[in-house]
Amino acid sequence: MRASLLSSAPVAATVGYGSTIALVLSAATALGASPALALGLLGPVILNILAALPVQLMVALVALALLGPMMGALSSAFAPVQTRFASVVTLTVTASGIAVLGVGAAFWGLAAGLLVYLAERLAGQMWRKG
Repeated sequence: MRASLLSSAPVAATVGYGSTIALVLSAATALGASPALALGLLGPVILNILAALPVQLMVALVALALLGPMMGALSSAFAPVQTRFASVVTLTVTASGIAVLGVGAAFWGLAAGLLVYLAERLAGQMWRKG
């Protein structure tokens, strides 16, 4: 409990809602509740803080938050050699932003990647037989 009180109080004090945030985080930890529950209770306060930040800082925070999931997705997509080219085609077509017949790029990226994957697989089977 003492470690949670010491770690939450400085964070809360720097944000400007020191007593409220420190009290809720400390109480939640003392009662054995998860920090997610405390953050849920503090949702309105946190949203007010985030709304007060400059737009450029919010964009930077969001970009930093998305780096981890993006790295995980890209590393798992490009790891198997059999699906690497199809992954590149999917990413390229989706990132291009094209829309055909009113259907967005996400669909066309998946369709193009699937077609490339199937074509490579079919070509591999024909090459092994041939």
